[in-house]
Amino acid sequence: MCEPTLATGILIGSLGGFFAGIGIAVANFLARKFFDHQDTQKILNWLKTNTSEDKFRSTKAISSWCNLTQDRVRELCSSSKEIRYSVGEKEDRWTLT
Repeated sequence: MCEPTLATGILIGSLGGFFAGIGIAVANFLARKFFDHQDTQKILNWLKTNTSEDKFRSTKAISSWCNLTQDRVRELCSSSKEIRYSVGEKEDRWTLT
């Protein structure tokens, strides 16, 4: 029978730590994607019910009604393909594409 040596103990510990770190990173990535999707859907639903054609809504209004921070609303709106940023006189406003 093969007796474990110090080298195999170090190798097993290192590999276990490596795979645990990978597992935590993957779980964190999936959780972030899930919450991003959930919050984006909340914003889209609110915009669909509260925005008429070519009418823009402010980041402050969206964040207030969706119970999200303004930074979070800006981040999610800017990364969504279904939400468009206003370019013109009034900045920091969003509408559906």
